[in-house]
Amino acid sequence: MSDPDRYRIVLDTNVIIGAGSRWVMPDPPAPLPAHFSSLIVHCVTTFHDGLICEDILLEYAEKLEFFKHPPARIARYLGHLILTCENVEIVQFYCDPRPADSDDTIFILCALNGKAHFLISEDHHLLGLKDAYDPPKIRTRAEMRQPLAIG
Repeated sequence: MSDPDRYRIVLDTNVIIGAGSRWVMPDPPAPLPAHFSSLIVHCVTTFHDGLICEDILLEYAEKLEFFKHPPARIARYLGHLILTCENVEIVQFYCDPRPADSDDTIFILCALNGKAHFLISEDHHLLGLKDAYDPPKIRTRAEMRQPLAIG
């Protein structure tokens, strides 16, 4: 990697949901909301290498639908992520330790398979594994303020 300040990052669902889906609009994009989760998603998809896989996209879609985001906005949001993030093929299906919540395993697997520097989450099941993985470094949104240079 030639740019030491360009990171490979997996975003947990809580970051995606926290960002909302209003700011991803067709041309021209809507003004970026000032809340922190939106800034993180924008920063990762614009200045870094966001990492996704099919199972993560399905998780995002299910949660956005559960929280009643309109279908058209969900489609635009997921389309934005598909176009701006790298699709990771999961070929290594083993991670140790595994998160207590089995639904969180795919985020670890995507980070490992995609050689992520960071996995950003607010989920206590993933944050409880902070000391077990490096890389990826599992960090909260607030802990990513400095690495992502978000004021």
